[in-house]
Amino acid sequence: MDAASRIRFNIVREIMRECFPRKLKPNEHFVGYFVKLLLMDPNWGITENLMNSRSNVQKFVQFVISQLEMQNTLHIITLKMQFYFNCTLEHMDTVIFNHRQETLRRLLALKEEICKATLRENPDVLRKKMAIYVTFVSGLGNPMIDMVYEEAFFAIKSIMNEEEAKEFILAPRNVKESQLELMNKIVCGIRLFNKDSDKGGAGVPNLPDLLDRAVIVVKKEAQFALLKIMETVNLLTTAIDKCYVMIETEDQNYTMVSQIPSNLFGQRLDQSKDILILYRQYELCVRKIMEELDKLEERASNLYGDLDNLLRKIHRTVHMRIAVPVSIIFPLFEELSDLWVNMQNQVILMSKLHDIMISLEVYTKNLDYNKEWLESVLDNQPAVTDAERLEKTANCSLKSTNEEVQVFRIENFQNIDKVRLQFLGFCCWKFVETDGGLIPGNPSMGIVKYKNLNYVFSTPEACESFSKNPDRYIRHVLDLGRRKPQLINFLQLKDQLEKVMNINQLVKQKKLTKVTENKGTILENIFPVNIDPKYKWNMWDYKREALILANMSKRQTVSTQTMKSDCRNTMATQTYPQQTTSTQTKRDCYTNIPKPSTFIFGLRGRKDDKQFLLDLTQDISK
Repeated sequence: MDAASRIRFNIVREIMRECFPRKLKPNEHFVGYFVKLLLMDPNWGITENLMNSRSNVQKFVQFVISQLEMQNTLHIITLKMQFYFNCTLEHMDTVIFNHRQETLRRLLALKEEICKATLRENPDVLRKKMAIYVTFVSGLGNPMIDMVYEEAFFAIKSIMNEEEAKEFILAPRNVKESQLELMNKIVCGIRLFNKDSDKGGAGVPNLPDLLDRAVIVVKKEAQFALLKIMETVNLLTTAIDKCYVMIETEDQNYTMVSQIPSNLFGQRLDQSKDILILYRQYELCVRKIMEELDKLEERASNLYGDLDNLLRKIHRTVHMRIAVPVSIIFPLFEELSDLWVNMQNQVILMSKLHDIMISLEVYTKNLDYNKEWLESVLDNQPAVTDAERLEKTANCSLKSTNEEVQVFRIENFQNIDKVRLQFLGFCCWKFVETDGGLIPGNPSMGIVKYKNLNYVFSTPEACESFSKNPDRYIRHVLDLGRRKPQLINFLQLKDQLEKVMNINQLVKQKKLTKVTENKGTILENIFPVNIDPKYKWNMWDYKREALILANMSKRQTVSTQTMKSDCRNTMATQTYPQQTTSTQTKRDCYTNIPKPSTFIFGLRGRKDDKQFLLDLTQDISK
């Protein structure tokens, strides 16, 4: 474990410890994912020496916990969607392995009975157990059905006589397991061949037909989900783009200014940008699922062809023959079984992709945003789709005023689909000028290459402004990634952010402007807002502090400690609390002496004066 991983591990452990008393139960892996993205900002001041940066670590931990407490915020929902999708899609191979292992785990008791069989057991009983085990493992029907069980039983009986059954019983454990696996493949191949020959195959599903129909259904669901996503994306993109207007500055450059009052609708506009990021992330996930479905369909089609060719080969091998050597036919049955298992794996993957798509919908199901405000911004005009937006600027061409920024026509690229565009093809200039608005770029106008990276823009003016100072806009995008960690993996900023880890301030604060009704511009926040909590308006407070400092100057300094002192360690003192001492007696709250008790006998019923005094006092031990 390197130093960065060790720091993240300790911070995550501290966050989980602090979440417990607050009754928060976040996913530890998600917390690690969130912490890793946040630590790409060096302004947190967390170094390898956690003791020297302890105060910064505590601030960071409190910040993360405060974010985890607000589970329904847009950036947390987007991060959860990214984390879930990346974890599931990257580990699709483990889905198949886990499914197979779960099947074998459920059949473990039956497998133990087969491997622990003795010579006193009837060979037919052993073969019956093998038939049930093989049928379940291969997935060729339900062995509780008589026809399925009988076909599997006779297939095993045809390849294992009584003498071979006794040899199986006497074999070591590892040999039994390998023979059982081999028998599973051979019986599976025999049953598949019988089904193709119309001489059996009871309970064997028509897997190619089922897989084709399932792929069609899942594709339709994905297309319907993508259609709903794009309706929201087009509405948000059009509204955000309409909130800004392009103006030309005094230095013959271009910039974007807001047309709406920031004090009234600025929060709604920022919320719309975050919602757009969420839905663009959702769109990206669904499109990747559709790509995986296309790959799955292609693999399934290849498997169908291989299956047909192999079955024809087996038919040619056994045609017009009374007996076929096992050295020839058994390898063909094993190959046939492997093809069947690969087809089953495609079904498992398809089912998992469907589950992922359903789970992604949950993240946006209860999302609440002001749709009426967006429609009011559009002023009853229809939302512009991505295709319509690209069509408006299709006949334009990009120009560059910088020799390092080169513009290439789209015809210069042999396969434009394989060209990697920076920031997923969104306009870098508008993304910076709108402070996070995702507006698609148009590759038809041209592709800009700067430092071997490809960029696209939405307007020619955007490319012209970018070419004058490309590093400024790139640094601004990275700064937005620091402020909004959900953009790091979405726009693939990780590698670039790691290169600027030693730079705390990437950009200077921009002067905010807004457009008035007469199209004039007013500057807002020319100077950065700075509220000093130690400011004092009373002059006598400063005089009092000056007297204290003057008094301190006459004193002798004994020791000095700085923020970066190696001796600035956390000191711990362990004490033992006072214990309450008490004396325990047999009886409390009174004196332990006997209580006197007497009785005079003979006061009544006697004619003489002989009375007796009886002592009834009991001992304290009783």
